[in-house]
Amino acid sequence: MWFRISVCAIFLVTLGVSSIFGSEQAPEEQDNPAQTQNSVRVPTGVMLGRFEHKVMPVYPNEAMMKGIEGEVWFNIEVGEAGKIVSVEATGGNPLLIAASKEALEKSRFYPYVVNGTPVRVETSLGFHFRLEKNASSVSGRVDCTQGQPTRGESRR
Repeated sequence: MWFRISVCAIFLVTLGVSSIFGSEQAPEEQDNPAQTQNSVRVPTGVMLGRFEHKVMPVYPNEAMMKGIEGEVWFNIEVGEAGKIVSVEATGGNPLLIAASKEALEKSRFYPYVVNGTPVRVETSLGFHFRLEKNASSVSGRVDCTQGQPTRGESRR
């Protein structure tokens, strides 16, 4: 009888210990989106050559009328299929940022492949807005830019 009780007690203790350790390990073993969606940092110049469908920003009329020009910068994340999944402005005039963000959200890249597998990509992209003044009118020009502001500096 004592033998059976001892075996049951050992079994319950073992079951309790394994369930304690099992519950502690479960969160680490679960699919954490941040861990499963590791991304690769890719230089701006490389990503500029990977556009499948590039939509350039339209120079906002209000910005032209106010004489606003300069650069806007974004940190973007591109999913495995080439679709932009995250856009975060890091510098620039709010009017120019809004126009640029709208264009970026309509753009698409060719998937970035590492070792035969499409991967998520992080990169920085910027646009340079420049006013062109003629004798009787003002027009705006927008170009992609490759130079990146240093960390903590926003270009205007």
